[in-house]
Amino acid sequence: MSQRAARILSITFQPMLTGTYVLLAIALTSAATWTAGVAWGVGLAALTAGIPSLDILRRVRGRTVDDFSVFIRRQRLRPLLVALSCTGLAFVLSLVLEAPHQLQASLLAALVTGAALASVTGAWKISFHAAAIVGAVAILAWGIGWEMLALAPLVPAVAWSRVVLGRHTLAQVLAGVAVGSALTIIVLLLY
Repeated sequence: MSQRAARILSITFQPMLTGTYVLLAIALTSAATWTAGVAWGVGLAALTAGIPSLDILRRVRGRTVDDFSVFIRRQRLRPLLVALSCTGLAFVLSLVLEAPHQLQASLLAALVTGAALASVTGAWKISFHAAAIVGAVAILAWGIGWEMLALAPLVPAVAWSRVVLGRHTLAQVLAGVAVGSALTIIVLLLY
């Protein structure tokens, strides 16, 4: 039963999906109109999650990565570069097209955190899942309201799922939480 729950949590809060949830929520609550919020949210999610997901699926089919989660560290660099490039492009577009400030800050936090995690992952398998979920909670609390801190129990739940599934050690998920929370908070405070 715990394996099944861990798999569900791990899949539901896969970093690209978590980023999509955040972008949609922030877009819908910060845009001038509901239609603009949907357009921003869907457009940015397609760029930051859709294209990288298609790239990973192409790599799985071509057998250059073993699975969608890119479990093997040495296989991570190219998919991470695609994802970071897409997030960087989304950030630039958000500036050029004058997206709401909360969306710009969310994208910048994701870009900075993603770059830091990518720089570590070649040497050590830090948890992107843990960093993404703690960053998501911070962004939602900052961008929507403190009531979003009610989502904080997702942080230990997702971290637990990664350890139970044997994808990370406790140290790797704790490091992901530390990096994800610190960098997200710094970007949100300074941007």
